[in-house]
Order: sequence, then C-alpha cells, then structure tokens
Amino acid sequence: MVLISRSPKFVFLIPPNTPAPVTQVFRLGKGQCKQITILIPTGHSRLTTLQIVRHGRILFPEPVIGTGQTETYIGDGTQYTVITDFTCTGGDDQIVMNGTNTDDTYQHRFIVQFEMQDLPEDFFAVNNPLPSYGKIDFTKYWDVFNSDFYGKRR
Repeated sequence: MVLISRSPKFVFLIPPNTPAPVTQVFRLGKGQCKQITILIPTGHSRLTTLQIVRHGRILFPEPVIGTGQTETYIGDGTQYTVITDFTCTGGDDQIVMNGTNTDDTYQHRFIVQFEMQDLPEDFFAVNNPLPSYGKIDFTKYWDVFNSDFYGKRR
C-alpha cells in the first residue's frame, strides 16, 4: 500500500496594533502529521508572536520543561521546524493559531506548513460503516460541465 504525503500550507494574517491574541482555526483533514514548518518573514522586526494549539495542547512553541510555562516565538526572517507525530481524524479536528502584532502600522503574516501522511482507508474504519449509494451517473450533468460560467455552450 502506498501512503501519500501532502503539505497543506496556511497563511495566518495578524492586523496591525493587536497586542491581544488573534485566533484563527485551520483544518488539516485526515492523516498523520509528521512535521510543522513555521516561516516568520522578514519585516516582523520581532513585533509579532505565534502559538499553535491542538486539543488544548501547545504544539508550537514547545512548553518550557519543568516550569509549566510556555512561550511564544518571535523572529524576523526566521524558520522553525517542529517534529510531531499526531493523527488528525478529519471532521472537527482542528489546529488553532494564536498571534499578536504590536506593530502599529503594518499587518504581518506567518506561513505555516504541515507535513501530512495519508493513512490507509481502514485506519478510521468502524464496525458499522455508512451504506454505499453506488456509482453516480454524471452524464446527465454533461451540459453543465461543457458550458462556461455564463451557461453558453462551448
């Protein structure tokens, strides 16, 4: 069985002058997350912070061992890589990003990429799978597929 890797990339924008955390939710779909890469582009001038959370557990930055405290990463033209190993089940499984921006002029963005590996179909199998409705005949929609946005025939 061949497992397919994919790398969803998200851009997290934070407006200027937002010292209180801004939160955005992202969904990864089903799969095994192996790595998270965080790019803090140049221009941030260490005025922004980022934290990535899943199910209440902070994935980035990792908690400071022995203190019970966490920190948020700051940077300028910086890239961080976090090795992970967690399973996303799809549906409501989500990643939450919290960020601040104390720059009073410019919005800033973080670029976050997740290295995902798709899991075998039977990984999420249940005892009573949903019924199959068979194949769908798309030929009756052929005119729609062969028309442009305004409904004219090609």
